[in-house]
Amino acid sequence: MCLVLVTIPILSQELKVCNTIIQEIKENAIEKDLQISEVLFLDNIMENGHSLVKQTFTSNETLWYDLYSNPWIHRILRANDLLHIYFPNENSFQTLSHHLDNIIKDIT
Repeated sequence: MCLVLVTIPILSQELKVCNTIIQEIKENAIEKDLQISEVLFLDNIMENGHSLVKQTFTSNETLWYDLYSNPWIHRILRANDLLHIYFPNENSFQTLSHHLDNIIKDIT
């Protein structure tokens, strides 16, 4: 039961940080940054991530089932991989990439 209580708050905190970074990217963005954001499905990841952490889980099994059966996990892994492989030198996305790494470490 401890895992349920620990994992979601950490995930929620990282998502809040990611959301702030994404908003900053959008506010200061050049066209290229906006296109990268669209390719990464960042709005969708944030929306689905926030709805996921608002859920109440009755057990660790329920938490892990919902987490790994949800397309959100695949999108966040994809976004993180794309940032590392295709956009490693994009300064506006480096902090976001670090926090996506933290989310992935937290849920794996």
